[in-house]
Amino acid sequence: MATTNLKSLKATAITPVITTAGVSSGVKITGLTYSNSTTAADPAGSETITVNGSGFNSGATVYVDTTSCTTTYVSSTSLTFTSPAKSVGSYHLFVYNTDGSSGILPGGFISSSL
Repeated sequence: MATTNLKSLKATAITPVITTAGVSSGVKITGLTYSNSTTAADPAGSETITVNGSGFNSGATVYVDTTSCTTTYVSSTSLTFTSPAKSVGSYHLFVYNTDGSSGILPGGFISSSL
């Protein structure tokens, strides 16, 4: 059986195989921008917060732990959502796209009495 040296394969030959297998970059969350340049959300909620990252689709939904948030698609790299009322603490933030892809920012949503 002949072996193939992977270094000799061209990227153009590999790309269709990766695409066919359904591998994609998916959703990546790189951070949040809180309103009024603060570093945390008000526990009372109702603030507009921006999610920064990549791979967002129109119709994406933001969740803070299990709480679904009103979400607005801005671009493939930006979403805004209305923060829910949460006790002071850190919460996981999820983005779910309509195509089934998703991303998580563990402990990334912070609620704090400023």
